[in-house]
Amino acid sequence: MSYANLYGHCQAQRIPVGRKVVADYLFDVLHLPRAKLWRDGLNTDRVRGYYISGKNTNHRFVQQNGGLPVVVFARTLDDNWSRFVIVKELMHLFDDPFHSLGSPPELDALLTEFTSGLPHRSTAMDSEIDSFWMALGCLCPEGMRQEMQQARGVSMSDSDIAARLEIPTQYVPHLFTPTFKNIISELIA
Repeated sequence: MSYANLYGHCQAQRIPVGRKVVADYLFDVLHLPRAKLWRDGLNTDRVRGYYISGKNTNHRFVQQNGGLPVVVFARTLDDNWSRFVIVKELMHLFDDPFHSLGSPPELDALLTEFTSGLPHRSTAMDSEIDSFWMALGCLCPEGMRQEMQQARGVSMSDSDIAARLEIPTQYVPHLFTPTFKNIISELIA
């Protein structure tokens, strides 16, 4: 049960890598608990989605899903955004239980941390950052990323790349940061 296995599986996929491809591998091959997807009226200026562990038995969504994990995402998101958010939140299935949030005040503290710019990061923030990069690694196979890197700015714009990968355009530059391969290597180690 490792991200490295999922990452390897995604490398063999054609783009766009479907969220169902990711989810089915997590649930059917890695045997992680099947998460329920739940659309909700989230304020996307504050949060687009979040993951609730099945261990959070006090949460009504977990109770209504028979104790299984839940990925909550904003109902107003377009297809590319909802796909990215869902895959990113599914990456929390790999989290150490100590990285999980257990209450609404802890979630509020994390949301505040996103905008605070404090030098110290919480384990929950580390988990958010890791899940972001893990999702990008799954949704853009490395061979395709390298091809797009060469075409970027020549024959493909960031919008073109986003459309091919079906991810939000604002995340395309992250695929081409000089440290991208190192970040992914650390996550699959």
